Amino acid sequence: MCVVSHWLLVLVALWIQSAGIVLVVKSFLGTSPISSLPYVMSETFPFTFGETTFAVNMIFLLGQMLILKKKFPKVQLLQAPMTMIFAADISPLLIKLTDKCDIIEHDFLSAHLP
Repeated sequence: MCVVSHWLLVLVALWIQSAGIVLVVKSFLGTSPISSLPYVMSETFPFTFGETTFAVNMIFLLGQMLILKKKFPKVQLLQAPMTMIFAADISPLLIKLTDKCDIIEHDFLSAHLP
């Protein structure tokens, strides 16, 4: 597999993961433990879900580095750009889904209420 198609597949996988988290959050099915802290922070502070996801994951990465010290594999630093892409996908998907849900809800309520 060529390098370009490999990275394209990684980007598609990150987008699918982001979409899955957004769908679970917006459908009120709950969040996974790893997403619950960023979600609550985004509801409490004036930051987006994507921004808080990035910040929390960077704190986790820093924690890994502090715990492992010299045993920390340098390849794990690739988590930073992947998390940035992942988090950057969350906020636009959340906005698009919220707008569509509001439109559907408005159409449904206006059709069924007197």
